[in-house]
Amino acid sequence: MNLLLGIMLLCGASVVGVWVANRFRQDLTLAHDFERFLIAFETNLSFSRGTIAEFVKSVSNGLSPQFRAILSDNTALSFVRNEELRALFRVFFTSIGRTDATTQLSQIQETKRLLNDLNYSLKKNEKQGALSQKLGVLGGIGLFIIVL
Repeated sequence: MNLLLGIMLLCGASVVGVWVANRFRQDLTLAHDFERFLIAFETNLSFSRGTIAEFVKSVSNGLSPQFRAILSDNTALSFVRNEELRALFRVFFTSIGRTDATTQLSQIQETKRLLNDLNYSLKKNEKQGALSQKLGVLGGIGLFIIVL
């Protein structure tokens, strides 16, 4: 009976560690998707000048489901943990399509610069996520040993 309880505690603590690690990785994934979106949007704006709706439809296939949710409804930012990234999304998506192409291109360049600055802190968060995953497993092992 103790063995079964120990295995359940080990699995539970490991799942919690993986869940926390995925929450930390999610913002980094969103930042990478946003960077790819900005590069593609800059190219679209510079050369083809199609509508924003057509562009979003064509580019959204290669992006994560969370980023596609932001593209479809840019107020759906509740799952973005990093406040700076959330503010960057909010500012970019509320101002896009409201000015001429030259101003939008300069705004894209500025957003890419800010995103590159933000990537450093997001990578630190990813390391914390990996640490929490390891701590979850080690905590589960510790609970397993205590129960036995």
